[in-house]
Amino acid sequence: MQPNEQRASDDDQNVNSPYLGEMQIDHENTRTAGGYAVPMPLPAPVADETATVAQPVEPPAPASTPLQPAPQSWAQPTQAFNYNTPEMAQPQMTAPQPTGPTMWPQSGMQSVQTPQPVQQPTQQFGGPMAELPALAPPPAAPKKQRRHVLRWTLLAIATLLVVAGAVVAVPLLRAGNSVADQEKTITTSTKQLQALGKQQTITAANLTGIDKSGAFMSVFKTASQQQNVQTTWDVYTTAKAVSGRPDQYNLYRSTIDYHSKKFNFEENSHDTNSLYQTRCVDGKEYIYDAKGLFSAAPAWQAASDSTACNFTSAKSHFNDGLNTGGLSGTQAAAFIHGLLVSKTINVNDMSLVSQKGKQYIRFDVTITPHKQSNKEYQGLQAFLTAFGATGQNATSYPYNFYGQGNQGVHLLYYVDPTTQLPVYAQMTSTPTVDSKTGKQQKTTAYTHRFIEYAFPAKLAPNTLDGNAPITFATWPEK
Repeated sequence: MQPNEQRASDDDQNVNSPYLGEMQIDHENTRTAGGYAVPMPLPAPVADETATVAQPVEPPAPASTPLQPAPQSWAQPTQAFNYNTPEMAQPQMTAPQPTGPTMWPQSGMQSVQTPQPVQQPTQQFGGPMAELPALAPPPAAPKKQRRHVLRWTLLAIATLLVVAGAVVAVPLLRAGNSVADQEKTITTSTKQLQALGKQQTITAANLTGIDKSGAFMSVFKTASQQQNVQTTWDVYTTAKAVSGRPDQYNLYRSTIDYHSKKFNFEENSHDTNSLYQTRCVDGKEYIYDAKGLFSAAPAWQAASDSTACNFTSAKSHFNDGLNTGGLSGTQAAAFIHGLLVSKTINVNDMSLVSQKGKQYIRFDVTITPHKQSNKEYQGLQAFLTAFGATGQNATSYPYNFYGQGNQGVHLLYYVDPTTQLPVYAQMTSTPTVDSKTGKQQKTTAYTHRFIEYAFPAKLAPNTLDGNAPITFATWPEK
């Protein structure tokens, strides 16, 4: 059915319709189609040429009382939908029309209503309402004002583009130039440290103009080029990050010539009631029971197995478990470059300290696992990756880090300003992280290492002369 059609019962009754409202059925002006009463369309009223034309009047103010019903000879106002617009615009009110004859199509039983012009709502029922004046468009802005608004709009857009470009550019500049800038800073710091080392007395003020990160990497780079490196380790493990040394601990001393691959190695195993010493001489292992627990007359004795003196076994304690030695200037630069790219090293502080009447520079450093180009988080593993940039084979060179690849280290690094080389270090492992997510894992095993450095001019072979246990020369071993 069309919107204005409504079924009706055979008897006389009011028909309620969402389209027609309440309408009375006029049997004289209806036709029956299929047993249903079909109201006839209402024709438009015939204009009376002699009638006086009503003058337009202002629309009345909204009345506080509802309008009275229309006379019985008029149908109630209905809503007519305008189907001429794609959006099917809001319903428009049509003026009530008098009942009259209905025009029927030639075929079919569906009524066709003669299109009526859309009229405005009447002021009162029974007479036309004056047409309301059209809404006036908003006044156009003066040309000068429009130019002013346009200028500010363009300025705002330009500002946003500049800011957005800066936000994007800053990370790109950092990512593209930070390593190169740091390498320049390292070069500058090297010269500053050399000048500092010539001073008789150093004050804290002398350090203020030196970049702490550049200075640390400068020392690390210088140390990596030393041909002969000797380190003495004190190593122990605790359940907490901060804890004293237990009764069981080990001391190691190794010296390696990175060019000839010759080395010395010895180890002391300490327990509550024993001291078990191992020394490598000409590739063979000798043991010494210092407290006579296993022999009546302590003396150096050849071990049944010389595995500890094997190059592969001993190299795990060469150097300090972070750095290397014997690199050329180009190789050292490549090694440092790789470390800078890894972003695992953060220098927290640089300060001046004294030990036994001598001044030293102390660096407080944190090595933290960082997400690398392979999408994995690497801590100490990043040092091995950086060493690969030197072109050397880590197994045969040798190079290795001490700990786990996804582990970090808190490092206190002491440097002699006269040589710009390390003399002592304290290292405590930090918990491992998940290599995929970087989330720190729980641990009850913290490794503590105290390391004393020496850089002899040449390697002196070990002998069995003497049986003095391994000790630190200048720095505390725990």
